[in-house]
Amino acid sequence: MALEPRSTKLTHISLRSAVQVASHGMFVTRVDSVGIVDLDGAGAHVLCAVPGGVYETLDGAASWSLVNGSARFGSCNTITRGHIGGRPHMLLSCSVGVVNVEIVGDGTAALGDGGVGGPWSVISARIPSYLSVTDGNATHNTKLGACMGVVALGTIINATTANWTMLPDWPCTMLALHPTREDEFIYTHPPLTYRTLDGGKTKVSLNHSNIFHCGIDRKGWYYTAAMGGAFFSDDQGHSWAAYYDNRTARRNNVSRVRVPHDYQRIPLPDFGAAGVAFVSDQGLYIKPEGNATQLISANGNMSNNIAMQALPSTPPPFYLHVQVPPGFL
Repeated sequence: MALEPRSTKLTHISLRSAVQVASHGMFVTRVDSVGIVDLDGAGAHVLCAVPGGVYETLDGAASWSLVNGSARFGSCNTITRGHIGGRPHMLLSCSVGVVNVEIVGDGTAALGDGGVGGPWSVISARIPSYLSVTDGNATHNTKLGACMGVVALGTIINATTANWTMLPDWPCTMLALHPTREDEFIYTHPPLTYRTLDGGKTKVSLNHSNIFHCGIDRKGWYYTAAMGGAFFSDDQGHSWAAYYDNRTARRNNVSRVRVPHDYQRIPLPDFGAAGVAFVSDQGLYIKPEGNATQLISANGNMSNNIAMQALPSTPPPFYLHVQVPPGFL
């Protein structure tokens, strides 16, 4: 199907890499963020935030319904999962704060007032950057981390309250909490990357530059990404290695190895079996196995002007939203 110039659609990519563009029932299709509810299931239950509201699908994007009252959430730049009061919840970082709703059962039922799990609640906060969270569990609430000009750490009390600790001497751009060790996190403040292992009591510079986005996977590996390239550290930031990709030009069939890209986000820690991916204006790149450094190109050679954001389920399918330049399709 043809797309309007500069439009954004939610695209579902199957294991066979067949592309199906679907926006049935979603009447505003400029996507801000996506998140999978049934992360351990078929990946058919998805939330999608757009300007003016949040949409929900229970059937893998075959149909969408607007979450009742979601216009009050404002813009939502992160959709993820966590625990509140021992129960799994969806967490959305929005203009009004951290919006949350309980996930009941296997995650296939509709959420909130339109389904099960009680109403959507809001933890008031102003979070201009992406939200990072720890997993939490049946006995421990998820911890929140973000950059609010400076490092900000939130301890969730209940569905409407969190205690925030601001570190005024730690200015930051992006922050990533370790998924299971809440006292460990890294953050970027260009030109450098910093780490703490004691919850913000002390920090060290990792002497790692060319950075903007950052992340930590479930193995405890660190990742950064920016226009200068994507990098990883498997030793808590003591050393870093650059990822590269091998691209073949469509016009002359010439191959070129390169590190720099305009990386725009690091989807983790549950990107399928790999756990980590890098979203670039030149496509989607997936972390290779182990400490190999050649990225897996999930999209082949795409246009230089395509912007993607990815958030997959385990097992697949993968969900991407793609910004397509005029005349591409």
